[in-house]
Formats: sequence, C-alpha cells, structure tokens
Amino acid sequence: MNEYHDAEFEESDDLSEERFETKDASQEDSVLSEESHVDPSIDQEKDYRFVPGQESGETRVTENISDEDTEDETEGYEDEVQDDGQYEDEDEDQGQDEDDVDADEHDDELAEEDEEDDSEDLDDGQYEDEDEDQGQDEDHVDADEQDDELAEEDDEDDSEDLDDGQYEDEDEDQEQDEDQVHEQLETPPPATSAFGSLERHVTEQQDTEAIAAIDRETCEYTPISVDEATLPCGMLVNLAENKVLIDAMAGRSNALGFDRQFISPDMVQIQDFSTTDSARWMEKDRDDPHATPQSEQTKIWITSSSDTVRKAIQNPAGIPADLIQVWPSADAAIDIAISMARRLKGDSCYRTIAMVGSDHGRTGMCRSAAGIPELQEGFGPMMAGFTHVPMGDEKAFGAAIDEQTACVLVSPVNLNDAAIPANAQYLINIRKKCDEQKIPLIIDETQVVFGATGRPGTFQMLADFAADMVIFSAGLFPGISGGLLLGNQDFAKVYANNLENYPVHTSILCKVLNHLLASECLTPFPDDIHPIAIKIAEAISGFEFIRDINVTGLTIGIESDIESSQIVAAAKRHGLRIATSGPTAIRLQPPLKIKKTEEDALIDRISCTMETLEREFSDPSL
Repeated sequence: MNEYHDAEFEESDDLSEERFETKDASQEDSVLSEESHVDPSIDQEKDYRFVPGQESGETRVTENISDEDTEDETEGYEDEVQDDGQYEDEDEDQGQDEDDVDADEHDDELAEEDEEDDSEDLDDGQYEDEDEDQGQDEDHVDADEQDDELAEEDDEDDSEDLDDGQYEDEDEDQEQDEDQVHEQLETPPPATSAFGSLERHVTEQQDTEAIAAIDRETCEYTPISVDEATLPCGMLVNLAENKVLIDAMAGRSNALGFDRQFISPDMVQIQDFSTTDSARWMEKDRDDPHATPQSEQTKIWITSSSDTVRKAIQNPAGIPADLIQVWPSADAAIDIAISMARRLKGDSCYRTIAMVGSDHGRTGMCRSAAGIPELQEGFGPMMAGFTHVPMGDEKAFGAAIDEQTACVLVSPVNLNDAAIPANAQYLINIRKKCDEQKIPLIIDETQVVFGATGRPGTFQMLADFAADMVIFSAGLFPGISGGLLLGNQDFAKVYANNLENYPVHTSILCKVLNHLLASECLTPFPDDIHPIAIKIAEAISGFEFIRDINVTGLTIGIESDIESSQIVAAAKRHGLRIATSGPTAIRLQPPLKIKKTEEDALIDRISCTMETLEREFSDPSL
C-alpha cells in the first residue's frame, strides 16, 4: 500500500510539472499547493500498540490511528476538491485569454488590409506583384495560426480529461483510505488486564525477539531502598552492583528470614561449651568410655532445650515429643527414622510404603524411599524393602500393607508437583489403616517450612490426626543443615535423646523456636491463608498461561503452560528467586515474618516477571 501510494503521487507530480511548466506564476503556485497538501506520513510508518487481553493475558496488535491523523486526511481530501475547482477556473480563464488574443489579431489584420488598399490606390502597378506575394504569405500565416490554436485546444482538452481521470482515481483511493480509517476508529480497542496495560510502540519491521527485548526493558522492577548494613534480612539479599535480590525461598533457610544476628552472639559460647564438656569426659570417665558424662551446666542446657522444643510443638496436638533427636542433616534424620521403625518391629518387618512422586533426600536409603525414578537412575540397584503407591489411591495402599510392613512414609505436600497438598480424607484413612495393623506412620516435613501454616506441622492444617514420628528441617537451621526427629513413646522406650551430641545445631534450633514463639508466628492464619498468598494469587490470576495456584499456608505452588525453568530464568532477570516444582510449575516459600517493604517488592517483581513471560510467549499476530 505504501509503495503504490507514493508512486502514484510521484507520477502525478511529474505530470503536473510537464503540463504547467509554461503557465504563469499563479498556476505554478497552484501546482505547489497541490504538492504541499500530500502528507508524507500517510502510510509511511504505522504505529502498533501491544495491549494485554482482558483476563486472558492474550496480547493483541492494533493499529493506532489518532483523531488528529483522521482530521488531517479529511482536510487533505477537501484541499484536493478545492484544487479541482481551481484548475477548472484556470482553464476557463485561459480560454478567455486565447479568445481575446484572436480578436486582437483579427483587428490588426483588418487595419493592415485598409493600409494595403490605400497603398494600392497610390501605386497599383508598383505593388501589384508584391501584394499578391504578401497575400499568399498572410494566407499561410493565418492557416498556421489556426492550426496552432486548434492543436493547443486539443492538448488542453486531453490534459483536462487526464486530470479529471487522475483526480477521480486519487479521490477513490482517498475514499477507500478514509473508509478504512473510520472502520478502525469504530472498532473498540481490546480491554486491558487487571495489571494495567503495558504499551510499547513498535514498527512493522520489528520481529518477535526485538519485541521481547523491549518488554524486558519495560518490565523493570522497582528498586528497593534499604540500608545495606542491615542486609541480609527478611527476604532481602545484597548482590553485586548494589542490587537487592528478593529471595522468595528464604523461608527454607530460616523461618524468620535472613536475620541471623540473634544467633551470632551465642556461637562462641556454644563452641566453648562443647569443647570443655569433651575435655571433662576425657578426665572423669576414662574407665567407662561408653558412659555419657554430663556436667550440671550440660544437664540444665539439655533440659532447657527439650522444653523449648516441646513448647513450640504442643499446640495443636498431633506431633509427638517423647523422643527428641537432632541430626546434622535432614537426610540423616530420615535414614535414622526408617532404621528405627525397622528395628522397632523386628527383623521380619523391613518394608516401607511410600508415595509415588515423593522426594525424601539424597542418601542411598532416601533415594530408595523416593517415588521419582530420576532420583534413582545411575545409582545401580536400590535398597530392598520399599513399595510405592499413588497418592490418594486407598485401594492400592490397602493392598500394599502386609505382615512385613515396618512403617508408612508420607509427605503432606508434593513439592515436585506444583506443591499440591495431600487429600485430608486420604491422610485420615492412612492413619486408620496404620492403627489397625500397628504400623508407625512417619510424616516427612523436612522440605516444607516449620510453622508455614501457622501451626508447627503442615499436616496439622490438612487433617486432624496424630503422627507416630515427624521429621522437620526447613526453616529451623539457618546457615547450616540439620534435622529434628520427634517420636512417640514407642520409640522413646527404645531410643534416647541426643541433643548433647550436636550442641551447635541444638542451640540454633532453640534460638529460632524461641523467636517464633515470641513473635507469635505459630498462630493459625485467618481462614488458614496467609495474606501474602492472597496478594500473590490476585497478582497472577489474570494471566492466561497460569493454570492453577496451590496454597498451603506459605507454601505456594503455581501451575502454568510454560516450562518452569523459563519462569525461573525470567524471575532471575527481575531480581527474584523462585524454585521449580515440576516441569511446568514453580513454588515460593517466603518466611513467616514479612515486612511491608518486602511484601510490596515481592508482588512487584512477580508481576513484572509474569508480564515479561506474557509478552515473550504470546502470539504477536493476534
């Protein structure tokens, strides 16, 4: 359209210059007026605007034509109509001028004939021959002038016909352009999403990659104003180039966030306490190496630590605390729990029933217990004695139980599948089956944050039942790995507490629990939903590629149509850390204490990330 339109006007200009090069100054001004009324911006460059679709996240491309452009085109059309009338007036004036010239020439001829008659009377003989020659010449001149006048009239008629045809074609093209403009102006623009439109003007020649690059620049997250001396704290981490990262997985490191200053003053004292206690053991109990000597200070410390753990998990009921053990990692705690259950039932009972899709760690026994084949590939034969059943399939679970079953191992939330929580009734039915067969039920909560539901255990929010053993880890050991194993009386009769064996882990554990109690973080949320989870759901629910949102306290899973690795990469560009939760799902695990500044920054960066993904994966042709 652009090339055709420009070529048409260039051809019109050439014809105009050739046709009117002999006209007077007024005619040249009219030609310049004709050329000046052509708007060089018409169809030269179109302005496109990207507008998100309402509630669907769909991106559409609409041609952006303002009212001013329409008015300019209308004025141009009126100017062309005026120019047509102007040229018609000029043709009429030109015809009148030519008639006047013919009349003057005729008068001159009559005067010359009179003079010739007088001359003939004076000297007829002398000029007789000359008169005949002159008359012949004048006849030739008159004939030539008449031929020239007829040729000029024919040329003018042809040029007028050509002008009329040309302007009729231009008028038709102009009317078609105006019809298209009116149709586009009458078409309502797409509605914007709840996040507001992110509009960028681009030209026709820009490809998808260029558009994505512009959107990444446009979706710039808001910088956070914070004193660097206070970092890290909460979800904020100071990175290179004075950039602050929002770590939406901070709760896994510390249920209170990255503020570890309350732990540091006690670290030196803990190290000295551990060393001196070992030295006393060397001197005092040399004759009985199997004894566990404890000073009065050590006994007080162990009693205080045990009381802190029991106080933190006493409400609501459901978590046992007769046996309290601390281990240097979550995987070690799970290994010990399965081993304890096997020994508790006897040599003939060694089988563990676990769930398909579960992840219990990276040791040999933990990989064998996991229900994800990828975790077992490349390690040769797994340990014997593990059976996996689908989560929620009560018939398969009932069929798997036999006299060799030593324990049942269940995680309340599947973090490898969009953080989908277990069905409450299914958990209750498992508990009943275990009671009937006198099989210990072990709850693995090592990968969900302690207190993330406003209760110590996540399973306590899902269903009302008691576990025989529970293992915690995430959020309780900031800066180090660790595992907390809690068992009922059946296990306490066979095994002893071991807090003194890991004084550093135990001390850090108790510091975190005391702060959680003092901050009243272990209090159920209103309607069992944390306010930050509601805001996140509101911020992302309008995007078309978001399929579902699974919220279990502060454990948040987001299902989508985009590969999870691409979502994580996009979030990283916006200074946000999240984690994958399956092939097309992500998860967030914020800490229990969130400041308003951190909350606003988290929502801002999640929104920017989703808007960037919407532009990158939307169809630009829509």
